[in-house]
Amino acid sequence: MELKHKVELIKDYRDNETLRASFNSLAKETFGIDFEPWHQKGFWNDSYICYSFKVGDRIVANASANRMHLKWDNKSYSAIQIGTVMTTPDYRKQGLAYKLLETIVKEWESEVDFIYLFGNDNALELYKKFDMHEFNEHRFFAKLPDQKKSDIRKLDLNDVNDYKLMVEMTRKRVAQSDAIGIEEDSHLVMFYCHQWFADKLYYIESKHAILVMEEQNEMLHIYDVISEAVQEMEVILTMISVEKAEKVEFHFKPELCKLPIEQIPLVKEDQTLLIRHKGLEPKESFRFSEFSHA
Repeated sequence: MELKHKVELIKDYRDNETLRASFNSLAKETFGIDFEPWHQKGFWNDSYICYSFKVGDRIVANASANRMHLKWDNKSYSAIQIGTVMTTPDYRKQGLAYKLLETIVKEWESEVDFIYLFGNDNALELYKKFDMHEFNEHRFFAKLPDQKKSDIRKLDLNDVNDYKLMVEMTRKRVAQSDAIGIEEDSHLVMFYCHQWFADKLYYIESKHAILVMEEQNEMLHIYDVISEAVQEMEVILTMISVEKAEKVEFHFKPELCKLPIEQIPLVKEDQTLLIRHKGLEPKESFRFSEFSHA
């Protein structure tokens, strides 16, 4: 199909207020996400790069490349995660998303160990054109041990000291899993904390660890652990007060946990992990943490 207007490919324009505002507008319309507070607080850094088509000062299509540092099966990897793939309705079905993905893959495939994304089911055929293959994640559960008194407290990001603590710890965090662990991802952690998880942050001073968690439907969900040390999760669990929960779901595979772990395949509606890899063969079950999704 012939484009109704001439489009121009641009990238890495976060400091252009007009184009950033147009990008934000498209992100709100498509995903309900606002990137502006993240930018204003200084967390939109060089790791998140927009590749877009524009018409005049209007962003009409985008695919972003997010530079990632991972531990997988106890080995370190560099990667690009593609995300925020979107096209305004009047420019869809014109091949713009394909061209953006092609640009990112060509630019980065020789620079990183692999490229991956979490794709919508209705776009799987598009992603598979770039030699991307489906990988299966798992969910991890354990029975909660008896709780003891602890120094756990809820964080308030509106409090200057709590906010400072959160920023410092995300910058110094280490991966809590050898199966899949994300490092150097403070920009992503702070994005999620401001968007959806601000009321789910708890600090255990004696362990110098921040837990991102909530109790829901008689299940304790631990989304992430932010710490400078790998935490023994069976100890951490004794320090958490719950109302009715008897089990915990880890939204990552804990590296240190002496409790019996139950695992089942992860099935997420309209989301599939696809990886363009170079012989990557995971040796054990894994799950990317919630905060690592770009």
